[in-house]
Amino acid sequence: MRGFVRDARRAGVRADAVVAVGAAHEVLARAARGEKDAWIVVGTHGRSGWRGALLGSVAARVVATAPCPVLVVRRRSR
Repeated sequence: MRGFVRDARRAGVRADAVVAVGAAHEVLARAARGEKDAWIVVGTHGRSGWRGALLGSVAARVVATAPCPVLVVRRRSR
């Protein structure tokens, strides 16, 4: 995480790393509520169909509960 934060700061982005325990969507929403200009960037596997419905999606829950903009990034195909 330190490397990601360092790289973001070098690029001029205000970034922080936080370690928290709990359901990811709840923790992210709670953290964003405490920030004035919060954005959440979250990755997704991009599952759809029965796999997506059966397994659920943390990204979808973050989008549904976040009090700020959320950018969902799908993993590149190999």
